[in-house]
Amino acid sequence: MLSLAGISSFRLALSIASEPYQIAVRDLIRSSVLGDVTKYEIEWNYHGPRWRGRPEVKMIREQDTDWRAWLMNKTYRPFDPQLYFEYRLYKEFSSGISDQWMSHGIDLCHYFMGESFPLSVVASGGIFAWHDGRENPDTFQALFSYPKGFLVSYATSFGNDAPGFTRIMGKKATMVNHGGEGSPRWQMVEEKGNHEEDTSVDSQRAVKDLLLPGDKALPPMGIGDEDPSHMINWLDCLRSRRQPNATVHNGFSHSVACMMAARAYWSGKKAYWDPKAEAILDRTPGHSPVSAEVSVGRIGISSSTPKCKLTRPPSGCMKARYRRGINWLSYASRDAKAPHALFTDTLGGETTLLTNEQATVAATRHLRGGEFGIFSLPQNGLNS
Repeated sequence: MLSLAGISSFRLALSIASEPYQIAVRDLIRSSVLGDVTKYEIEWNYHGPRWRGRPEVKMIREQDTDWRAWLMNKTYRPFDPQLYFEYRLYKEFSSGISDQWMSHGIDLCHYFMGESFPLSVVASGGIFAWHDGRENPDTFQALFSYPKGFLVSYATSFGNDAPGFTRIMGKKATMVNHGGEGSPRWQMVEEKGNHEEDTSVDSQRAVKDLLLPGDKALPPMGIGDEDPSHMINWLDCLRSRRQPNATVHNGFSHSVACMMAARAYWSGKKAYWDPKAEAILDRTPGHSPVSAEVSVGRIGISSSTPKCKLTRPPSGCMKARYRRGINWLSYASRDAKAPHALFTDTLGGETTLLTNEQATVAATRHLRGGEFGIFSLPQNGLNS
């Protein structure tokens, strides 16, 4: 189980949403010019040991930093200049490609398609190009399914600089973006015929470059962080009191997508989003098998119906007695100085919150048909 608190360094990747060409693409897509969109592809590549080898690593000294503040809630360790500058390579401090690159692409997908959260995500990849001590993958791919009925594919390789692109595929037309992150160069390609019936069909499809009113030359294939569009939008909204192009809700939704992809990669399992509980699950929401789950603001072990009665015995242990089998085990309370564990009989009846001394070395087991299981609750969150 992956603790949401254990994933750090998610950037709000929303600045591209204020660039005029991206706004124009959004408006075109929402006018249904593409027809029903069934697939959305993003591929951005780079040839090199990305995030490794920064010259500042050999220059920085601990006294130049506030090392303890930088670590935040992470376990203290001696100052490490490589970790300080190259944190994106290490699992405890970043998810690498999924939160540093994919976040920008998946946010634009939500922006264009009017979506908020994926239904599910699978992910794969590995360290195939740069065996330099990094923990996060240098080659990564994730597949998302969305409520409106389309599939999103995101892929990155740091071992080959094949041209990046985004392709939004509808029944009437395809929007194609040439370039990597933030490129404003878009084309509309007519959907007509099939390659299987005519291998020259591409030459028969109308292609139209997207140009803003007054523009005669094609826009560049990339825009840097110095582009002022997003800052101008924010300042305008301060004056007008309107909502900006990208709100905190947009940031939350694409962060969830990135967390789901990271969890799917590290667990090797499909990750699901439960919008009602705001939880990332390893099963379809609503299914009854008991499993641990992590939610935003809630930690628990659940099956179906939340019905239980909590009582506190004189000994100080927390006990839960179920009205009807094992329906809901709430993360009721825990002394921050003394982590506890949950000990449950899955046939129903009584569940006891054990003390730290009883639970520290406890093993985790699946809670099925009469087995007993212990879930350790360390101070920094639920991990199993």
